[in-house]
Amino acid sequence: MLLLGDATHSHSPWHGYGQNLAAAEANNLAWKLASVILGEAGEGLLETYQEERLPAAANIVRLTSYNDGHLKLFERSYLELRELDQDERQVRLFLPAFADGLGRNDIYFEFGERYRSSAVLEDDGPVELGTDKDDYRRTGAPGGRAPHVWLRSLGGERTSTRSLLGDSWVLFADDPDGAWAGAAKAWPGDGVASLAVHAVGPGQAWEPEEDWFAISGVVARGALLVRPDGFIAARLPAASASAAALHAALRSLLGR
Repeated sequence: MLLLGDATHSHSPWHGYGQNLAAAEANNLAWKLASVILGEAGEGLLETYQEERLPAAANIVRLTSYNDGHLKLFERSYLELRELDQDERQVRLFLPAFADGLGRNDIYFEFGERYRSSAVLEDDGPVELGTDKDDYRRTGAPGGRAPHVWLRSLGGERTSTRSLLGDSWVLFADDPDGAWAGAAKAWPGDGVASLAVHAVGPGQAWEPEEDWFAISGVVARGALLVRPDGFIAARLPAASASAAALHAALRSLLGR
């Protein structure tokens, strides 16, 4: 049985995290369930749903519980100040202290999850997702959310890496000689397991307006493999730009 949303967790309604949490769970589960039903992945892929989403849900429960308790403390303190007949200026000075204690960083909790499961191939590259007390930082670390980077096509079209994601797997590759495109073309996947390739780099189909390599951690002639849910499955070295290596990575990720 696979459950998501309010059927799996309950917590304070603070900031409406429950709806976002349910949407994230559906996003994580839908492509996996479709892949298994279509015969594109082994049933073991479904086991990664809990492995990936349980830690994220636990973080949200802790965050909302903390904020709910902090809010109640604020309300009590605020009322005590008013009862002591403090002037309005002093009451206003109290508000920033309350805001500082509200914790932790909402943006990090919305965008900073990093999954660890057999549906992610870890590497030794840079990570830097931030922490719950500071800003989320874009990264190409496996298990993290694929980063937004502005790209411009040879024809002048401007788009985001995120806009190039869809219902299939996506490979963002430094591919000046077409090796990655050739390797991906031989992949027999269809449906959810189909694979789209976008060449990203100077003079290629998509030229980044920012330092793509520094943000993503992709090495020269390497690639970033992104799952249908928009999370990074692997950060691949140049040596993987062959049909055999790429297909082996995909089969491992799909549990085939």
